[in-house]
Amino acid sequence: MVHLIDFEALNLHPDAQVIRAEDYQVYLDAQQVLDQAREKAAEIEAAAQAEFEKQRELGRQLGMAEGKREIAERMIETVGRTVDYFSGIEETMADLVAKGIRKIISEMDDRERIMGVVKTSLAMVRSERKVLVRLSPLDADAVKSQMDELTRAYPNVSFLEVTADPRLEKGACILETEMGVVDASVETQLQAIRNSLVKSLGAAHLRESH
Repeated sequence: MVHLIDFEALNLHPDAQVIRAEDYQVYLDAQQVLDQAREKAAEIEAAAQAEFEKQRELGRQLGMAEGKREIAERMIETVGRTVDYFSGIEETMADLVAKGIRKIISEMDDRERIMGVVKTSLAMVRSERKVLVRLSPLDADAVKSQMDELTRAYPNVSFLEVTADPRLEKGACILETEMGVVDASVETQLQAIRNSLVKSLGAAHLRESH
């Protein structure tokens, strides 16, 4: 409740400004509105601060989850790089071995080289009773001249025949058995050796990592 003042009963300074009662009521009303606005603003600010803290905590938690996910992704990435690295080493080592074997083969004379190919090929099918060996015409005669050596080396092969096949290049060797046809050419054997090395090295690395 507002009590109005009797201005005439007051001893006012001559220069003092006199405010009418109705104007003063307007001032009070305005002051009340301003106070309410300030209170509301404080509530809004407090609510905003609370929401900010809530969102910051949520963000922190999400950040932790994101951090964990990122760590997991980085671990997977690291494992992937490690696998790629060791795969690269396996490939490189296998290539070096294959290159070394190829160099040794290249230093052999033609007869030694093709005999080595045929012997290795026959060793793969030594349990077969009948074997037909197809070679390039450039190699066939050299092998035919060593038939006695071959039959002694592989006694289980009761029938062994060597024939020249004009479709084959020098160094090529195709075996025909009752079980099927085997490409035993130099490059094919080298590739098989290389693949076997890659698998062996990979298996060894897996055993060491566990």
